[in-house]
Amino acid sequence: MVGGEITNCTFINNTAKEDGGAIFASNDETLIFDSSFINNTAKYTGAVLLRSTNGQIINSYFENNTAEISAAAIGLATRRDNIIQNCVFINNAAYNEGGAAIFVNKALNLKIINSTFLDNYA
Repeated sequence: MVGGEITNCTFINNTAKEDGGAIFASNDETLIFDSSFINNTAKYTGAVLLRSTNGQIINSYFENNTAEISAAAIGLATRRDNIIQNCVFINNAAYNEGGAAIFVNKALNLKIINSTFLDNYA
């Protein structure tokens, strides 16, 4: 995906061999609102990978996502602004290295606002 908006969507049991089990977005602005990511998996970042994009993830739910490396739920590989707001992260797991819920690599400005993290592990 090259930028765009995702609203009120559900991603369940998706798999990617490499990047972003549910979404891999790059090169523009990516907005994710009111969406759920459950049981997604990938080698790098189980649910959502944003690369080279301004990203906003708001009012979204992440549960039981897994990754071998990087983040189980959200991976940010960008030198841009990113906001994660009013999100819930439950039981996400990164098995080898990275963030249990969120992995940040080169984010210029990251704001995490009013979000809940419960039983995530790396």
